[in-house]
Amino acid sequence: MESYAPLWCKSNYSFLEGASHPGELVEQAHALGLQTLALTDRDGVYGVVRAHVRARELGVHLICGAQLSLDGGAQVVLLAQDRVGYANLCRLITRGRRRHAKGGCRVAVDEVCGHAEGLLALWPGAHWTAEADADRDRPALAALCGAFGDRAYGLLARHRLPGEVPREGWLRARARELRLPLAAASEVLYHTPARRDLQDVLTCIRHGVSLPRAGRRIRANAEHGLKAPAAFGALCRDDPAAVARTVEIASRCRFSLDAIRYRYPSERLPDGATASDWLRRLAEEGARRRFDGRVPASVQAQIVRELDLIDELDYCGYFLTMWEIVEFCRPERHPVPRPGVGGQLGGLLLPRHHRRRPGPGRSAVRALPVARARRAARHRPRHHARAPGRGDSVRLREVRARPGGDGRQRRPLPLALGRARGGEGAGAARDGGRPAGPVVQP
Repeated sequence: MESYAPLWCKSNYSFLEGASHPGELVEQAHALGLQTLALTDRDGVYGVVRAHVRARELGVHLICGAQLSLDGGAQVVLLAQDRVGYANLCRLITRGRRRHAKGGCRVAVDEVCGHAEGLLALWPGAHWTAEADADRDRPALAALCGAFGDRAYGLLARHRLPGEVPREGWLRARARELRLPLAAASEVLYHTPARRDLQDVLTCIRHGVSLPRAGRRIRANAEHGLKAPAAFGALCRDDPAAVARTVEIASRCRFSLDAIRYRYPSERLPDGATASDWLRRLAEEGARRRFDGRVPASVQAQIVRELDLIDELDYCGYFLTMWEIVEFCRPERHPVPRPGVGGQLGGLLLPRHHRRRPGPGRSAVRALPVARARRAARHRPRHHARAPGRGDSVRLREVRARPGGDGRQRRPLPLALGRARGGEGAGAARDGGRPAGPVVQP
């Protein structure tokens, strides 16, 4: 059974505050036998990708969250339960960042309440220095309790400081009034106490002071490291229910970055057609124009294969964007820029380096031989034949590539024979008559 879950951890992506990399926090949690870690950087989710990769390798359950700064100086820790909650968290961060100068972020309590779906809210009350502060924040805390319901918690943060005793008393009193359950925590700023000195230096840089003049700006002790289960249990031995509640909160957060993927922006399509149907229609029309209505069977078969692979990889939107660029340039007869390595639409529809199907368990991106394409681009001849006119016959002589950086002679580029067609211009000369782009180009 899991002993506790650290729910308030900041990495060095909390700029000039956290003193450990996200991967170091995950590794330390794994070494301590912790099954769960919540990464809650200040006003951002920048570190969750690196933490997610390392957590997946070590089998640690990573909770994605953030500590948001509220108007008035308060903070609230939000944890994503599902994909909707993660989206709401990102929207809140975006709103707070857009209305402030770089480095600043503030959101209103009403905005947090309006994006409560899929999120858990933890109220630490760390900024309270007097009971008047707790009284002033009571309406905000009540609003959060009303919006989040049983997904709102008070956070009992302990770091062995004298000022925490009255602050905890004020939080417990408000929790009783609002029927707010309490969870134990400590604000983790580094994965091991050995990083305390670094954290002090980072704090001085953030405030623009030297260490002798830092005063109370730096932390009073080294209790902001990631604690072992036994040490955390001893710290909160008077309230074992608050410790057990951390595990309950962790079990409610099942969101993972594996649940989301990149989605290309949707195109505005006519007649309610899907991107795949519209691309297929455009490709068939372009093939009929290119071959004067008599499309060879081999070309038709290749188009079908490439369209199927484009649909499988969900690249339809990208090709439709390329088609729109070509259509935009067509009336003015502007030269269409030829995509470079990494986005070249060689062949009929599909880039050459996309034709290799990814194997089981491999992403399409990893299946692309990008390094080989880059090497080929470096040794591509720089001088080409002039753009032929209509009816000119072009024969490109073989050009041997220069030796590479490893001293080996590269294979010579093949002979390219072709007959330039009207409208293909220099692109046809460079490619030996092969279309320089998709069939839907003119």
